[in-house]
Amino acid sequence: MTIGVSESPGVVAQSASMTAAATEVPSGRARFEFIDGLRGVAAIMVAIGHLAHAAADRHPGILGPGIEAIASLGRYGVQIFFVLSGFVIAHSVTGGEYSFKYFGRFAARRFVRLDLPYWSVIALEMALLWLSGQLLAQYSRELPSFGAIAANAFYLQNFLGYPHILPVFWTLCYEVQFYLVLVLSLVLLARLRNAGVSAATTRLIATAALSIGFLWSVCLFVGLLPPAHPALFFDRWFQFALGVIIYLYYRGHCGIEVLIVSVMLCLGAAVLFGADAYRVTALLVTVATAVGIVCSLHFPRRGLLEGASMQFLGRISYSLYLLHLAIGWRATVLVRELIGSHYSTAWAYFAFAVGMAASIVAAWIANVLIEQPAIRLARTIDLPKRRHSSAVLSA
Repeated sequence: MTIGVSESPGVVAQSASMTAAATEVPSGRARFEFIDGLRGVAAIMVAIGHLAHAAADRHPGILGPGIEAIASLGRYGVQIFFVLSGFVIAHSVTGGEYSFKYFGRFAARRFVRLDLPYWSVIALEMALLWLSGQLLAQYSRELPSFGAIAANAFYLQNFLGYPHILPVFWTLCYEVQFYLVLVLSLVLLARLRNAGVSAATTRLIATAALSIGFLWSVCLFVGLLPPAHPALFFDRWFQFALGVIIYLYYRGHCGIEVLIVSVMLCLGAAVLFGADAYRVTALLVTVATAVGIVCSLHFPRRGLLEGASMQFLGRISYSLYLLHLAIGWRATVLVRELIGSHYSTAWAYFAFAVGMAASIVAAWIANVLIEQPAIRLARTIDLPKRRHSSAVLSA
């Protein structure tokens, strides 16, 4: 599976024919509205899982088995995020003039996009930790050390042995590794081509690397292989890679059989080797996400996910993901503590609703004041583009 290599004129012509299907997709769908809406679904799933737990903490079963079952699905929102990230990042690097200069600019652009909101949430969490200790002594805890803050700020906490300032931060550590490894792979493949390695050989190397990496990652995830270092992304790479493969298929750079084999590997691992309910369901959600994206590309239509509400949630999903624990969890707990001994099922639902509303409002404010300016600033960092047509991500 060749990734980002400069091709000879013959291969360029072949690539042009393969991408014909992609050009038939209306340009107005460049934002991939289904994916934006699905991102909102994933963020809401995660928030529901955490805030329902906050509402029911110290009161087991107070929300009822139905709501608790729904809330338990929150842990699977991360699987959706990882697949979506693979598709979106593959789209964002299409047509690049891959070099170490490109790699540096891409890293700077992604860090600006991610870090300004992320660092803002870290600063907010420090302030709220101090304030929580003043207002609710039973929830006070020691502020993280400077080393822990610095490690979290640069996604190194797992490598350096520090805890996550907020539990959801582990996924960002994985996401950053996904991005950098993908783009570094593009750079290395481009250097092979520039060194005179043939297109066929480069394609073979890329195909082998992606295939082996995908299979290895699935085996790690289901426990068929010894676990890698817990700070490394290997056990989730297959989810991100599946998103990349979907994009390859969408652009006409790989056949449907590649996508089918990738999906069947996930299904087979779930059925044959799933060690527990979580891993089986996580694999099924991964597959369902892939199928949903492919269907949205083949059969574009306006549905619930393309509606205004889900597009809004998709737009604020990053801020919502970061803030629902810092803001929503505290709002839920505050209501629970204020009610005290009169806390009932009705009050638990009210506390949950307050936490969710606070999370969404806070995410909207953060999106307007911090995230959107960060996006605009990131876009000022230009990524070098190729001057001629060539296969970008082809199999």
